Amino acid sequence: MPGTDEPSPIALRAEPRGLDAANEERVALALTLMTQFSLGADVAERGATAAAIAGALQALAGSQELAPELRRLCRRLQRIWAAVAEGERH
Repeated sequence: MPGTDEPSPIALRAEPRGLDAANEERVALALTLMTQFSLGADVAERGATAAAIAGALQALAGSQELAPELRRLCRRLQRIWAAVAEGERH
């Protein structure tokens, strides 16, 4: 059994309808940019990529289409990527 300080999995439940086109695009953009993020890349490029990821996640976090648990996850991830973007600027 996981400890109390460990995150618990987010239960996924089928929605009667899928995400709208704008949110599907945001998910695709965030995932694509995450796979392209490279520690070997130029600092400015890493910062721009991290900022774009944070922006897509911020937009998703504001979507009422997502379950509350997924909106919270998006907000957490957005803060992480925003911190990465900020760190690359310094």
